[in-house]
Amino acid sequence: MKLKVSDIILITILLTGVIISAIFIYMPKQNPEKKQLYAVVEVDRKVVDEIDFLSLESENSYTYEGLYTEIVVKADKEGIWVVKSGCKDQVCVKHTKISALSEQIICAPNLFMITIYER
Repeated sequence: MKLKVSDIILITILLTGVIISAIFIYMPKQNPEKKQLYAVVEVDRKVVDEIDFLSLESENSYTYEGLYTEIVVKADKEGIWVVKSGCKDQVCVKHTKISALSEQIICAPNLFMITIYER
């Protein structure tokens, strides 16, 4: 089987697309302008806490009452994450630490949400 010029062009375009996509997906999330980021904690669409996690000196633990169960959140200067929730699927607990603008952790059964904003 011999490759035609059009086959080589198509392969080149596809490989270029894959490489560019990989660069953007795996590019580290940065805060180059040193924006002041903070986490907003909401329960049932009501803001219950704001955490300035970038200024924390050590790991802190926070406890919130969700719609049905208690939720335990931890934060340090690298981000914020959920460590305990009484929800069935534990999606919020399995979620990785968040620290970049607009990232979220959501516990739908408890109507609980953490979102990263900037001041």
